[in-house]
Amino acid sequence: MSNFGEYTRVNIAIRASTSIENHLIKLSKEIGLQESTYFTLDGVNFYPHATRYSPEYPTKNLGKIFEIVERIARDFPKFSAKFSGIRFHRRFIGVELELSDEVKKLHELTVQRLNPPRDDYIREKYQRKEELERFSEEQRKNIQLYGHPDAMNLFRPHFTITRLVDERKAEELAQRLSWPIEEVVIDKLAAFKMGQHGTCKELIQEFLLK
Repeated sequence: MSNFGEYTRVNIAIRASTSIENHLIKLSKEIGLQESTYFTLDGVNFYPHATRYSPEYPTKNLGKIFEIVERIARDFPKFSAKFSGIRFHRRFIGVELELSDEVKKLHELTVQRLNPPRDDYIREKYQRKEELERFSEEQRKNIQLYGHPDAMNLFRPHFTITRLVDERKAEELAQRLSWPIEEVVIDKLAAFKMGQHGTCKELIQEFLLK
């Protein structure tokens, strides 16, 4: 694990089975051969994942954060979730999960327990006026409460495939793509160090649901 600075953006995320991750990687690479993208999933430098919560923390609190995630995993039973198809959002392409009771509950529990160690810190990006103007009033409220614009009531679960440079092409491509897998077993959480464009670039620790 590489050295961290004073603050570290951590993504607590779902990891899927190897077969599903391989399919996500395959799609990401195929898109990368056709279009200009910011990243391509490979399972080494850029990990397939479905975010639960990804604020920025004081690095001194990381040990506490991992202990909390371990307790969540120990107490939360594994479950199945259904895919609802390819999603397009701000040049990102991903495959969306249905917001079932279990998916929603796992997200809300993760945020509730992992928000306090943030010590009310807000990413420097979200402290800039010009950046905040891009978000809705509800998203700005979430940034103040949870350090992330799309937490809790605005949570939309998905596995990111890639992010295109051209937004128009991303929208067109998302409409053409299909996802043949119907559901995924949610049995593993992971803590990742994050990079640009919402990527998970370094696996820190994994936690199996009970």
